[in-house]
Amino acid sequence: MTGEVRLVWDGDEVAVPAGITVAAAGFLAGRRVLQRSRSLREPRGYFCGIGRCFGCAMEIDGAGRALACLHRVYEGMRVATLDGDPSTPTIEASQAAHGQGGAAPEVLSVDVLVVGGGAAGRAALAAAAQAGARVAGVTAGVAGRGGGQPAPDFPDFRRGTVWGDFDRGREWAVWTGDGVLAIRAPTVVIATGASEAGLPIRHGTRPGVMTATAMRLLLEQGVAPGARPFLYGEEPFLGQAAADCRRHGVAPAAAAVAASVHVLDVRGGDGVTAVVTSAGEVEADALVFCTPPQPHLELVQAAGADLYWDEAVGAHVPAFDRSLQTSVAGLFVAGGVAGAHTAEQATLQGHIAGRAAAVAATGAPLPAADWDPVLQAARAFGAEAVEPRAWAARAGRRRIAADQWLRDGG
Repeated sequence: MTGEVRLVWDGDEVAVPAGITVAAAGFLAGRRVLQRSRSLREPRGYFCGIGRCFGCAMEIDGAGRALACLHRVYEGMRVATLDGDPSTPTIEASQAAHGQGGAAPEVLSVDVLVVGGGAAGRAALAAAAQAGARVAGVTAGVAGRGGGQPAPDFPDFRRGTVWGDFDRGREWAVWTGDGVLAIRAPTVVIATGASEAGLPIRHGTRPGVMTATAMRLLLEQGVAPGARPFLYGEEPFLGQAAADCRRHGVAPAAAAVAASVHVLDVRGGDGVTAVVTSAGEVEADALVFCTPPQPHLELVQAAGADLYWDEAVGAHVPAFDRSLQTSVAGLFVAGGVAGAHTAEQATLQGHIAGRAAAVAATGAPLPAADWDPVLQAARAFGAEAVEPRAWAARAGRRRIAADQWLRDGG
């Protein structure tokens, strides 16, 4: 990043490096409080770093609530702290604000809808389109939340919020910021991903408390979450966070495994000054949760799909068959929401789900050449090549990892 930009933050001019997010700019400018809660006016700040929570909601350029972790600074930007956490506006109010009061929503009919813009979602988009399906995609997959991924360069890919499932998963309502879009599709791939959650501790919503992903995103922008962050959670996530700190020249105040030491409270007012644990109090200026990612299941649950507890993931995941179809016909999952641990596995699952959704929607057979990316990904897992139809064999309602069925040969 080179150069600086000037923005106006709560009436004060602030100079920060060009290209960083508003949230990162707040850390550099000593402004960790990005909003105050509605009832008690308690401070809130940057927490997840990927647009999944509302801790960093602010007013940007007078355009209403926006998430500071998703917006990059530019010259002349005006930023204001929100005094009170506003609820998501109703669809009717939002339509009226954009001059659409009473207007019928735009309707888009396609063969396959992909919800999610990460590795799995992008792979599913490409796979379904390559199979000849008409495809639409939406970056944000959780009602009332915005996704952290930029929109792929793909026709009919919208940046918005999926807020409703109608007609048993065949019609989905999307709020794009400018109006309501209804997307109708016989098959849907849910690739909403996963992210860390906080742990239930006193004052755990204070500015300076964040996830390991949020910390890493700050460090990658050249911004430290603090001089002495306290790392708390479980392995291997603790070790990964510690390595991130070392790589960027940050020395953690301490690291504690949640199974042996319990964090009880966070000292400070508009930030963190100390972390109170069952083993004593530690001076620190940030608390970082290093916990396993939890699948974002809201849309899967809204569609009525079966879930079960997966010990390997440490969370509930959707039950799905070898084509990654859930217990709801036409509803597929891929990536973090399906329990994928790596970008490579998420991409492989996206290929599988996208092609399977296209076949289910159009009934058209796939040329063998279209399976090359899947077979290449299979080899990356050390799996033997299998027949293109092998994934469809013996479909059942049990979870099975993508690389496992490839090794088993169907």
